[in-house]
Amino acid sequence: MLSREIYGTLTPKQREYADIVHTSSQNLLKISSEMLELSGLDARIQPLHPTSVDVDMVGQHVQQMLAPISEQKSQEIRLTVEPGSRLWTLDRDVVRHSLYHLLFSIIQLSKEGGTIRVHSAERDSTLNISIRMTHPWLGDGISNRVATLHKSLGNTKTEAAMLSRLLARATGRSDTPAASPSQNFQPQSEFLQSRETLSLLLSRHLIERHGGTLTLLEDAESTYRFLITLPFLGTAPAA
Repeated sequence: MLSREIYGTLTPKQREYADIVHTSSQNLLKISSEMLELSGLDARIQPLHPTSVDVDMVGQHVQQMLAPISEQKSQEIRLTVEPGSRLWTLDRDVVRHSLYHLLFSIIQLSKEGGTIRVHSAERDSTLNISIRMTHPWLGDGISNRVATLHKSLGNTKTEAAMLSRLLARATGRSDTPAASPSQNFQPQSEFLQSRETLSLLLSRHLIERHGGTLTLLEDAESTYRFLITLPFLGTAPAA
């Protein structure tokens, strides 16, 4: 109401403060919504709910959710879908959340500028989502920071315990059992506490719960890209 000057004209300094309050409140609302989603994560992904999913529409939704973050980093997300059918039987929430958290991690760990290209295609009864990045002066490929984090975490049995502890910390739960010595997997301390680590772990966890995989591929030019593979589920219930 202040920014729109409903009650009168603002001075430049007043407008600046009003804009700061508005932007900060929007960011706080977004963080609160994400924490609520994290707190109910297990309830949404168990069991899986097969439905006809328009991957292009899901991607556009994720793109809109990440727009404030990508704009701050002067990055662009471009979505493409292989010609043909865009409807596949999947769990919509798993696709949306896994894509959101993976892209969030890529955006935050990449330098400013560049375009994140997300391409979806059907391959052997699976949905393949390829994610790569192009940068006007850094060249092609996912940044080394993202690749290093992915490799450091690895596909180990301790990921579930780490994810549980990070989720408990993020949502304020205190009922998480103490970790055993074998669960003290700390790849790099600077990554363990970060939101980027949590997002990458969540994405991988969701993809694997769907029976899929998250793979970091190294191309011939020593550049990296992610590949999400999600198997199609059983017949979706009639609308």
